[in-house]
Amino acid sequence: MAPTLYIYPRKGDASKYPIKRERVSIGRTADNDIPTEDPYSSTTHAFIIAEGGSYYIQDNKSKNGVFVNSSKIETATALNKGDEILIGGTRFVFDKEAKTQVEISGEYSSTDFDTIYSVEEILRETDASTQFQKKSKDLIFGGVAKALMLHLEIPELLENIMDLINDLIHMDRGVLMLYDGEPRRLHEKVSRINKER
Repeated sequence: MAPTLYIYPRKGDASKYPIKRERVSIGRTADNDIPTEDPYSSTTHAFIIAEGGSYYIQDNKSKNGVFVNSSKIETATALNKGDEILIGGTRFVFDKEAKTQVEISGEYSSTDFDTIYSVEEILRETDASTQFQKKSKDLIFGGVAKALMLHLEIPELLENIMDLINDLIHMDRGVLMLYDGEPRRLHEKVSRINKER
């Protein structure tokens, strides 16, 4: 039975694509097997290749690269059930439907963003806004405690935390990042784009 690629775009509905061909193209334009309509994707960004009963993803010299499980790939990389692929701003999961729409991607530095707040900065009390900061702490820690009691998976927990922060800061765009790997680098775990604000 052919594996299925589950597709979670930054905007719009999730979809799926059964991989029935030996070579499947993914990219921004409509002539790809899987068109992404993603401005951060290259024209033909990557290929999924079936070979000897295994499946591989290969970057097609794209501008922004291909990430598998948060790591940028340099060569054709074998895919296993549940592997998460990021192409531009579109998230794919190989042969396993994701429970949440959390975007996983690669490496970032502080120069990639307009403003970065650490958790300590968000929760720091100041004389002018002590009541607001106390309320913020109570909302965030209360929400996190509730999520922990529900035994949520890490991606769902991070989604909840981002929802709480989003409600407090009223941001246009935001990303929740965690340090991971050796050497330690920031990796995007959850992102938000609020067009209405």
